[in-house]
Amino acid sequence: MVRPLVWTSAILLAGLATASVGPAVQAPNTVFLAHTTRPSASEASPRPFMDGVIEGFYGPDWTVANTEAVFKFMDRTHLNTFVYAPKYDPYQRADWMIPYPPKQYQVLSTLVRSAKSEHITFVYSVSPGLSIHYQNPQDRKQLLAKIDQVQRLGVSHFMLSLDDIGGELTAALATKQAQLADFIVHRERIQHPRFTLIFTPTLYDGIRPSPYWAALKTFLYQGISVVWTGPYVLSKTISSQDEETAQRLIGHRLVIWDNYPVNDYTYLEPPYHPHLFLGPVTGRSPGLKARVAGYFFNPMLQAQASEVALYTGASYLNHPLSYHPQSAWLHALAFFGGKAKASFSLFASANSSSFLAPSLNSLSAQIKNFWATRPLHPNHSALEKTFAAMANANANMQAGLPYPVFYQQISPWSRLFSEEGRAGMEAIALLTAAKSGKRPNPNQIHVLTQLQSSIVSSKLSLDTTPSVEQFVRSVLGRFS
Repeated sequence: MVRPLVWTSAILLAGLATASVGPAVQAPNTVFLAHTTRPSASEASPRPFMDGVIEGFYGPDWTVANTEAVFKFMDRTHLNTFVYAPKYDPYQRADWMIPYPPKQYQVLSTLVRSAKSEHITFVYSVSPGLSIHYQNPQDRKQLLAKIDQVQRLGVSHFMLSLDDIGGELTAALATKQAQLADFIVHRERIQHPRFTLIFTPTLYDGIRPSPYWAALKTFLYQGISVVWTGPYVLSKTISSQDEETAQRLIGHRLVIWDNYPVNDYTYLEPPYHPHLFLGPVTGRSPGLKARVAGYFFNPMLQAQASEVALYTGASYLNHPLSYHPQSAWLHALAFFGGKAKASFSLFASANSSSFLAPSLNSLSAQIKNFWATRPLHPNHSALEKTFAAMANANANMQAGLPYPVFYQQISPWSRLFSEEGRAGMEAIALLTAAKSGKRPNPNQIHVLTQLQSSIVSSKLSLDTTPSVEQFVRSVLGRFS
């Protein structure tokens, strides 16, 4: 849903092109279960409600093993729906008119069966907007053929996605799209009474009137729910008032496509760098669930790493009236951190900033306090202890995280995190030597300079990186 990207070697450098994954997520402990109970009667939606995950990012598709692990996670956290909408599945988007070949069809079949085994409703999204001629009989025939092919796998829930296709957002465009959606529903309901369709419009964000939305309100069949991402594509807040305004303008029940914790847009050319989003879901009104037809979180390219934020999202959807982001986040860290909880919590805080909220990491404040107090023994300071914890974090997480696949997905960032910790420790060692009256060791300065160069040249992003760079630069400047 976030706008199309130009992919670079940063994908490979970030370790995303992995062919194998570790074991699937295992059964959660009691702490995990205690905070993912089903919603109470007072919090449950009075109408059928679809909530869960939408694989809707730009970038390499998840592997089958990745997706099946997410299904297990969803079942345990009481999320009931998975939307298959990966932008880089050619048969879903660019080559929508071509039937799935046997090999790819078997993969899709496996996913559908796996979702069913975990009590997950599987929604298939088809995205013909890049090339379809809406009223062309042959194009319509090919689109119905694709839907029929997927229906033979036992899928009855579909999404017609016309997002990110460019062009002018006119009433005429909306009218043609609405007519196509109505045609699909009318034709499919005749043969498949359980058929349902969700519509993703070309204009999917905002709370202002639009000729495009006005046409949808008039011409789109009322039984079709419409996708909306909030006031913006990346919405810091989504309030019940915003939703009420959007629903009034669009004239249909809405399905929220929440673009958190998706991180595909961080893979753009510099100055952007790939970033993990491990912070909690925030800024969502407790009354949203009672108003909308569905709610889906768009995850990161890293499937299992996404589960930290998705855990908090599940807590919000299960208990919207009592949801507390910090509490849900701490429970997620305890579960996913396992024996490496302390190291993982520190690492997660260094990957918590997003469009939702500032970083939960305190390194910047610690560095500011360090310079303000100028401790007599820098190597015994609180800052040195933090740097030491950072330096040891990667090894601790590699050995102590419960799920190898989880470490595999975060390891490019965790290695950088520990490298930053080592740089901080080397900088403090220089300051400690100076405090004792010793002349700086040229080898120490060389090592610190090399660490600084490595950090600065990294293709990845951590919340801590700017603070570490500035601290190291300040220390080296004292000895230049």
